[in-house]
Amino acid sequence: MNIALGYRDRATMERDLAAAKSRGATATADIPDAAGGVYLRIVDQLSLELLLVPPELDSSYGFEPQS
Repeated sequence: MNIALGYRDRATMERDLAAAKSRGATATADIPDAAGGVYLRIVDQLSLELLLVPPELDSSYGFEPQS
Protein backbone atom coordinates (compact mmCIF):
# COMPACT_ATOMS: atom_id res chain seq x y z
CA MET A 1 0.00 0.00 0.00
CA ASN A 2 1.22 3.47 -0.83
CA ILE A 3 0.14 6.56 1.06
CA ALA A 4 1.07 9.97 -0.32
CA LEU A 5 0.58 13.48 0.93
CA GLY A 6 -0.14 15.70 -2.06
CA TYR A 7 1.18 19.21 -2.53
CA ARG A 8 0.31 21.91 -5.05
CA ASP A 9 3.22 24.21 -4.27
CA ARG A 10 6.87 23.49 -3.66
CA ALA A 11 7.30 25.84 -0.67
CA THR A 12 4.80 23.94 1.48
CA MET A 13 6.38 20.63 0.54
CA GLU A 14 9.85 21.98 1.38
CA ARG A 15 8.60 23.14 4.79
CA ASP A 16 7.06 19.77 5.62
CA LEU A 17 10.09 17.84 4.37
CA ALA A 18 12.40 19.96 6.55
CA ALA A 19 10.14 19.38 9.56
CA ALA A 20 10.16 15.61 8.99
CA LYS A 21 13.95 15.55 8.62
CA SER A 22 14.35 17.54 11.84
CA ARG A 23 12.46 14.72 13.58
CA GLY A 24 14.71 11.99 12.21
CA ALA A 25 13.10 11.01 8.89
CA THR A 26 15.34 10.57 5.87
CA ALA A 27 14.42 11.36 2.26
CA THR A 28 15.19 9.09 -0.68
CA ALA A 29 15.81 12.06 -3.02
CA ASP A 30 15.59 15.82 -3.33
CA ILE A 31 12.28 17.45 -4.21
CA PRO A 32 11.86 17.37 -8.01
CA ASP A 33 12.00 20.71 -9.84
CA ALA A 34 8.51 20.64 -11.36
CA ALA A 35 6.58 17.59 -10.15
CA GLY A 36 7.11 14.16 -8.67
CA GLY A 37 7.60 12.39 -5.39
CA VAL A 38 10.01 11.92 -2.52
CA TYR A 39 9.78 9.04 -0.08
CA LEU A 40 10.42 9.62 3.59
CA ARG A 41 11.81 6.76 5.60
CA ILE A 42 10.33 7.14 9.05
CA VAL A 43 11.27 3.86 10.77
CA ASP A 44 12.25 0.44 9.50
CA GLN A 45 9.76 -0.83 6.94
CA LEU A 46 7.68 2.37 7.06
CA SER A 47 7.78 5.14 4.48
CA LEU A 48 5.53 7.96 3.31
CA GLU A 49 5.47 9.66 -0.07
CA LEU A 50 5.37 13.43 -0.49
CA LEU A 51 3.98 14.15 -3.95
CA LEU A 52 4.25 17.50 -5.75
CA VAL A 53 1.71 17.95 -8.57
CA PRO A 54 0.89 21.48 -9.75
CA PRO A 55 -2.71 21.79 -11.05
CA GLU A 56 -1.60 22.11 -14.67
CA LEU A 57 -0.15 18.58 -14.49
CA ASP A 58 -3.25 16.88 -13.03
CA SER A 59 -4.07 14.93 -16.18
CA SER A 60 -0.47 13.69 -16.50
CA TYR A 61 -0.80 12.11 -13.06
CA GLY A 62 -4.27 10.67 -13.63
CA PHE A 63 -6.14 13.18 -11.48
CA GLU A 64 -8.68 14.11 -14.18
CA PRO A 65 -11.47 11.87 -15.44
CA GLN A 66 -10.84 10.19 -18.76
CA SER A 67 -13.63 10.36 -21.31
